[in-house]
Amino acid sequence: MKFILIKVDKGDVWGITGTTVQTDDFVVDETVMEIDNKNLFDYIKERIVSAEIQVSKKIKGKLIKEDLIEIEYDTLHVYKERMIHKGREYLSTRLNVATLFDYVDFIMANNVLVSNGYFITPLNKRESFLKIIESDNQDLLQAIDTYTSIESKLTVTNGWWKTYKDFEQKVYNAKDVTEVDDKYKIFVQIFG
Repeated sequence: MKFILIKVDKGDVWGITGTTVQTDDFVVDETVMEIDNKNLFDYIKERIVSAEIQVSKKIKGKLIKEDLIEIEYDTLHVYKERMIHKGREYLSTRLNVATLFDYVDFIMANNVLVSNGYFITPLNKRESFLKIIESDNQDLLQAIDTYTSIESKLTVTNGWWKTYKDFEQKVYNAKDVTEVDDKYKIFVQIFG
């Protein structure tokens, strides 16, 4: 069993953003830090909810509790983070409209078009599609059929993502918990 801290680069320090336990042959890379002290691991896991945990990049040897830099969150900040996470979860339940397979099919159709000299943009889309239709090339006709049907799904998904990013910014700018709640209610009503 390996105790893993998920880290992000913050200049002179690593910011610890999460914890996980690995039971398989997980390869430790630059985005994680393995520690062998279960008590320290449990402490960090508990504290990460109410404080930003940082570790100096200059530490040599095993990590100990005294090496931790803890910056207490204020209550409003914690609430904002929770609501942003809740908003992202809410959005992710709707994102199954455009699946990974749709993305792959879209890229493959676009590759067929590009390899035949058709670089589709909003400015040339109509003209390009008319040329393809006139060519009567079945591979290209199939590619534009796939391209257009999936493009509409991706456009909707992109709109949802922009709505989420706008919600996220409004939550960060909120002055109190009531304003955060109001922003969340408006956000979920958009999808209602």
